[in-house]
Amino acid sequence: MKFLIADDHALFRDGLRHLLSDIDPEVELIESGNFQDTLAAAVDHPEIALLLLDLRMPGMAGLGSVKKLMDAAPTIPILMISAIEDPQEIQHAFDIGVMGYLPKSESTTVMKHAIQLVLDGGVYISPALLRGLRGTPDAVHSHLTPRQMEVLRRMAMGSNNKEIAREMELSVATVKAHLGAIFRTLDVSNRAQAMIKAGRLGLLPSSD
Repeated sequence: MKFLIADDHALFRDGLRHLLSDIDPEVELIESGNFQDTLAAAVDHPEIALLLLDLRMPGMAGLGSVKKLMDAAPTIPILMISAIEDPQEIQHAFDIGVMGYLPKSESTTVMKHAIQLVLDGGVYISPALLRGLRGTPDAVHSHLTPRQMEVLRRMAMGSNNKEIAREMELSVATVKAHLGAIFRTLDVSNRAQAMIKAGRLGLLPSSD
């Protein structure tokens, strides 16, 4: 499995290198410390399984550079690992299609979980960041059944469809049906948008 680590701090890249080796002992790593090298590596290696991207490194022009990366290498999922925890920036990152947003302050265990979740096709948002996205609650929760609320809560905790199905003793098809209903009720089109909006509406308990 091949990963691209894009961060201008060598010490942090070293930490990620050891973490990814724990996930896959035969991991292949490409490292870069600026935007141009990251873009070139992504274009030259479309088989990369995951790009772990720092938003603040030389040559980066904010989320515009992230969008440029996604356009140039659309098959590579991006997990952003940043010290920036601004709710508006996080919202915009998911709007353009990143698969995860992970604070650099998170533990190694949480980072491993987030990386594995994104590799499995899921979306990761730190529960702490979800709480920061909260706004004024409205009546949306009254249109979600208790079962749908439970699916939403487990999704926010990072569980994928198969894990939710196993934990709730449901079929994967039933979980997908619940997710479809949740998306329609929240007026969103994907898991990341659903979690962000649920956080803003106060639908997730503070313990998540």
